[in-house]
Amino acid sequence: MNIKKSLVLFTVMATLTTGCHSKDEYKKFSDAGNKYTTAIESLLISAGDIRIKATSEKILANDQLSNQTIAEYKQLSETDEKRLQIINDLIQHNQLLHAYFQKLENLATSDAPERAKYEIEGITTNLSEIGEKLQATDLIRGRSLISSVANLAIDAKISGTLRKVVEKHNPLIMKELTIQQEMLKALSIDITSDIKTIKNAEEYRLVIEPLVDAKAISNKKEWIDMRQEVLSMQKKSFEFKKASETLGEFKEVYQAFLTGKTSKTNLNDFVKNVNTFIAFTNVQSSK
Repeated sequence: MNIKKSLVLFTVMATLTTGCHSKDEYKKFSDAGNKYTTAIESLLISAGDIRIKATSEKILANDQLSNQTIAEYKQLSETDEKRLQIINDLIQHNQLLHAYFQKLENLATSDAPERAKYEIEGITTNLSEIGEKLQATDLIRGRSLISSVANLAIDAKISGTLRKVVEKHNPLIMKELTIQQEMLKALSIDITSDIKTIKNAEEYRLVIEPLVDAKAISNKKEWIDMRQEVLSMQKKSFEFKKASETLGEFKEVYQAFLTGKTSKTNLNDFVKNVNTFIAFTNVQSSK
């Protein structure tokens, strides 16, 4: 997610330091990050869809118990709208992190770094504001983790304007990466519950009811496919859990790079895990 251009930083720093990693390795790492970002943004959009669907099932279930009023319907809809706003803020938060690292690349490679430095100031201001909004939501459950983010001793090989910018903004960036990680973790928990609601309702309505009906199932393949789809829903929550874990790993590699403690094994393991995550999400989205 925020890794889309975060990973450009590795390419940038490779040109400024004397590390042992080849440009091909950094290119591979950056490409994996771009794919990861695309998958995460799609995952966040699906989180909104899942919440709306789960609430719709609850509305129908409630209506079977007692006829629902407009006020009761609006109350549940307002809850959905609040969740969608949080998800939209998270997407925007991700895009700002993307922009931050993109400007770091410009800062490192441009003959006029002052412009990139100026733009970074605006990006980090907006990033901090949205981060504060996200911290105030009911999805943030690890507040102590966010408040305990420590500053880093930046590697001496990182110098010049880039060093000044990284030293100034790195505490904020680490905080915002932690916010995203905690949000993804919380969404994984909530989506597990939402998917259970959807699964129970759809399994009964689309799988069990046709099966127990006196009339034989006319399209057996369609019924089998539907049953497979319903019973496989829970895998979506795993995607969010894996996304949070992958982002946590990125934070570790990112910190190691800034402090001069990264290794080829760290980089390769991260790229491998991202590619595994991408492959899994691609398989699920194609079903």
